[in-house]
Amino acid sequence: MNHELKQQITELTGIENFFECSGRTNEVVNAKMLYAKYMRDILGKSYEEIKKDFGYAQHGTVMNLVRKFNRYSEFDVDLRNKFKKLINEERSPFQDKIDKIVDKLVEIKNEADLDYVIEKMNINIKVRQK
Repeated sequence: MNHELKQQITELTGIENFFECSGRTNEVVNAKMLYAKYMRDILGKSYEEIKKDFGYAQHGTVMNLVRKFNRYSEFDVDLRNKFKKLINEERSPFQDKIDKIVDKLVEIKNEADLDYVIEKMNINIKVRQK
């Protein structure tokens, strides 16, 4: 078990002992998804290794946590930002601004509106580069 990572996730989510929590609240599930995603994608641990940390009988439960994270993080800005904090505590102000722009773009529901925003951004970039 990665105790340092567990502590970081506890600080980010406010959920202590999320390994022992059997509840299905969003906060508990998010903490578990963050741990599983980090262990799998950043540290390269196998599903079998991660399942032992959680005390699960099946590695499929861990696979499901990672899949859920991948789906949810497309739309859940808070979850995505928490993972970004886990992988890189030291972020430049420039990167933070880019992330805020991306977060706003993700909120756009209509493809035509997104195309309009992208077109306006491209025009502004061209004008400023002259």
